Amino acid sequence: MSSVETKHEQLLHYALVKAHEHQSNGRQKVWAVITDKRNHIITEAGNNYRRSHPLQKHFMTKAGRYLQEQCHAEIKALSLLQSMRLRVKGAKLFVARSSPSMESRLAKPCVICQEAINTLGKELGINQVFYTESN
Repeated sequence: MSSVETKHEQLLHYALVKAHEHQSNGRQKVWAVITDKRNHIITEAGNNYRRSHPLQKHFMTKAGRYLQEQCHAEIKALSLLQSMRLRVKGAKLFVARSSPSMESRLAKPCVICQEAINTLGKELGINQVFYTESN
């Protein structure tokens, strides 16, 4: 196993631990981490069932999904990066979802988040996405 694979696994594990600890106010515990090309964390965020974000509504509408207004972790992390006014070449997005017993669950970005990653994420420099899979 190369050191890059190990670092990516470490970042996914870090996101999994953060997801498990996160108080999402809902049934899913998801955490997203954005790193630079050297795998240094730039921003991170968790999902939130009580609050949304204008970007969530924008990409929800673009994807034709009108009932998912809670703020997804990926969109929150992207919004934080956008607010920093950073463009980071070679940035990576790591997404983890935790079960109550801290087992990894599939965290593949939904169609709303995929739309956000493919447009805003690309503008901000994200060129790779990694996510947990179910054990």
